[in-house]
Amino acid sequence: MAYIEIQTNRLVLKDIVPEDSERMFEYRSDPSIMEFQSFKPASIHDVEIFIKNNTAQFNVVNTWFQIGIYYEDTIIGDSGIHFLDPENQQCEIGYTIGKKDQHKGFGKESVQAIIDYIFTTLKKHRIVASVDPENTASIRLLKNLGFRKEGYFVKSVLIHGEWKDDMVLGIVEEEWQKMKK
Repeated sequence: MAYIEIQTNRLVLKDIVPEDSERMFEYRSDPSIMEFQSFKPASIHDVEIFIKNNTAQFNVVNTWFQIGIYYEDTIIGDSGIHFLDPENQQCEIGYTIGKKDQHKGFGKESVQAIIDYIFTTLKKHRIVASVDPENTASIRLLKNLGFRKEGYFVKSVLIHGEWKDDMVLGIVEEEWQKMKK
């Protein structure tokens, strides 16, 4: 297991541990959260397997690494980094904040820190995010952080037996640096 810790003004982003399974199941199984997620746990056991499978490797091509988002020592959400291309210069990100902790700026604060970590520490070239076009809050968050729409794909993602539209937004390292200034 890798060890990652990113601190912001209010949050700590770090490796998820099995002890977080119950709390993670609580927010990940909320129907309003599951609406835009491909991972829809039916039990705490599903979350335990998810944590085990998504925290084993870091910065390895074709793998996801899941990071917990903690506020006052409690997990309130999680974010995944997908290491994409054979040269390992591009990543995809995803993120979830539990419903009771939304609209407090935690999403923006955590995603901003992860983007900065990917560009500054990992020295990646490009980050993309794949978003359900109906998830307007997530699209707004990404655009506020400098992402631009790169594509819209009709019924291109099969999620739980249903074809869904997909919007891809992206940002390159130079754009991020300009945005930070």
